Amino acid sequence: MEAVFADMDDYIRQEKFIVIKFFASNTLESQSSTPVQLRDYSKNFFDSLQSRGVRTEAYLGNGILMLEQVMKTYDITTLDTLPAGHAAVHLFVVGEVLYIIIYKDLPFALKIQSRELADVMHFFFKQMG
Repeated sequence: MEAVFADMDDYIRQEKFIVIKFFASNTLESQSSTPVQLRDYSKNFFDSLQSRGVRTEAYLGNGILMLEQVMKTYDITTLDTLPAGHAAVHLFVVGEVLYIIIYKDLPFALKIQSRELADVMHFFFKQMG
């Protein structure tokens, strides 16, 4: 997981992005069933973004057992406390790259570099906002 966040940070830095988009499932079940938080995997990722002035447009899928509502936030300081276990899902859209992270017993990530897919995700985020 550290390599995924390092790759994302390098790409953001290289392309000089000033905004990234992020979706996180944030159910009470995910929060209460695992003590693992995003910061345990992302290390200093959000601090690095914040120090360079990169904004994170975050959409949190909140709920009890399932996603019931989506809340938008720009408050980067709280993102590293999101749950990272019990099948929590995080989607990062960075330029033309989509990073999908699923936190199971053994977390895994996909990096999909596709302008078309990124455009669709940007559209979905715009509709949610």
